[in-house]
Amino acid sequence: MSKQNISETIIALEKAAMQAWLNGNPSPFLALYSKDFTYFDPSLEWRLDNWNKIEELYESMRGKAKIDQFEMINPVVQSTDTMAVLTYNLHIRLGDMLWKENCTEVYRLEDKVEEEREVLEKAVAAYEEALSKERMPIGNMTEVTLTYLVGELLRRIGNYQRAKLYFNQVISNPLARGERNVFKMTRDAWNEIREEEKRQKEEAEAQKAEKNMA
Repeated sequence: MSKQNISETIIALEKAAMQAWLNGNPSPFLALYSKDFTYFDPSLEWRLDNWNKIEELYESMRGKAKIDQFEMINPVVQSTDTMAVLTYNLHIRLGDMLWKENCTEVYRLEDKVEEEREVLEKAVAAYEEALSKERMPIGNMTEVTLTYLVGELLRRIGNYQRAKLYFNQVISNPLARGERNVFKMTRDAWNEIREEEKRQKEEAEAQKAEKNMA
């Protein structure tokens, strides 16, 4: 995945998780966090270490956070081959009140296939729920972007058939033409699936031929 795609994917994940969180649902954020995740919360004196601690905090707040609107301002992702840092200014509105926060999040690529798959599956479930229940757009993220994101996560899991269903929704959506980057990423992802399915088919046929020769 190119650095541009990494940046756009991380920002889209963050926006979807933030929208769910501001409607009282912390599950998308919990799905993103690693088991050794650490977190500084503005309301707490001490840092929270490990996933269980942050889950305990978030579950105590489930269903209680109700915010009218949020805005992610000037998000920037700086990445290497195995790590990415997301920084942005967050504005949160509730009625006439406005909260301003500076946010920094560190993402890393983990070589833990089963754990990664579990996280991605949880993220897919959370974002599918957002697509079906949340009013679009979510902050600055449109339905087209979130639909692409679900498809991309499914592609990474290896669920190509479901991924293609979401990619088809993007490609057939007239509004997608106005979101050129998302449309291009969708076409690229679709082509990657086609190439992978072709490779798998050729490999299966080669193995079958070898068995017949034996």
